[in-house]
Amino acid sequence: MSTKIFNTQRSDRWWIEPSLTAFGFLCFVVYTTWRALSGVDFQYESYLSPFYSPLLFSSPIGEGAGHAWFGAWPNGIPAWIPASPAVFILAFPLSFRMTCYYYRKFYYRSFFLTPPACAVEGISQKNYKGETGLLVIQNLHRFTLYLAILYIFILYYIYMLDLIILALTIILLIYFLKKEVLRPPSYIQEDFIDNIEGMEQKMK
Repeated sequence: MSTKIFNTQRSDRWWIEPSLTAFGFLCFVVYTTWRALSGVDFQYESYLSPFYSPLLFSSPIGEGAGHAWFGAWPNGIPAWIPASPAVFILAFPLSFRMTCYYYRKFYYRSFFLTPPACAVEGISQKNYKGETGLLVIQNLHRFTLYLAILYIFILYYIYMLDLIILALTIILLIYFLKKEVLRPPSYIQEDFIDNIEGMEQKMK
């Protein structure tokens, strides 16, 4: 039996899914990295970029000062850490997503070809050790979960007011639809009443 890479008996276009996944994820990584490390243009009036929310510190040039939880960018932060508030936000959710089982599956397939798809021969590995050695970092997933849950509560607190406003808007919309749109015009109601009264008169 041949062990040539991509050897398979499948007749479908199995390569489409891993190729599209690799391309889409690569675009996301490039954009996210550029946007997070830029450290500028993340605030517009009272709005913040999702990559910078919640904003723990304002940027070194002072952007986001009105939203920062802990004030200005600390002078004690080491120079090797990128001077962007997003590094404190993306590091924890990203570590959770990158170590989750779904993401492991798709980047093992799309980038490492181990294997590229079901019933398709991937790159042969002589001393396969599973998720040990360098990949033992994947076991941090259970711990990054706790940080991700913490972010849920933080974002829940931040956007609670927005949710209340959204709920009130939906209630008003339903009221408007019920009273003004779904209710028939008055002349239709009058004609209906006249028809009912006319039928009652005929029955008498």
